[in-house]
Amino acid sequence: MIVFSFAGDKLQIVTCLINQILTYAAVRDVIDERGEKVKQLRTEIRAHQIAEVKKEKEAAAVRYFITVVYGNLYSF
Repeated sequence: MIVFSFAGDKLQIVTCLINQILTYAAVRDVIDERGEKVKQLRTEIRAHQIAEVKKEKEAAAVRYFITVVYGNLYSF
């Protein structure tokens, strides 16, 4: 009994199909649009993350200030 591995052939067929699909302008346009959207969303996420870190630092500073001010009031 001989067992053949067609993994290489399957890969070539899939690659050929992908290349053929990419020859359609509509498909390329959708891919480009989605790529641009992903890039935009990543930029927005990063901006939100930076804003969140800034808020956390400001809140920590306020908590520290309150602790220092009110902590000194009760030390008498």
